[in-house]
Amino acid sequence: MANNKPVKTFKAGGVQSSIFKHVRQAKSSDSTAFISYNAQITKRFLDKTDDEWKETNNFDVNDIPKLILVAQKTYDFMVSEDKR
Repeated sequence: MANNKPVKTFKAGGVQSSIFKHVRQAKSSDSTAFISYNAQITKRFLDKTDDEWKETNNFDVNDIPKLILVAQKTYDFMVSEDKR
């Protein structure tokens, strides 16, 4: 995912989801390709020890409502794209 740019992002406060699109080949003998989506959810925070912005995948109790909101929007997008 490092070289791919996300096709969609959702943010709520410091919590963000990034959705990545992948074109994959079916494992069967025909060369059918299909699209799949993966999501990464992170939280940005200011590290006071070095005054730099960093990312983590650890969330405290106050982040959970934002995490739920971002996860629901991510799920809705991925499901709607999957139907296309």
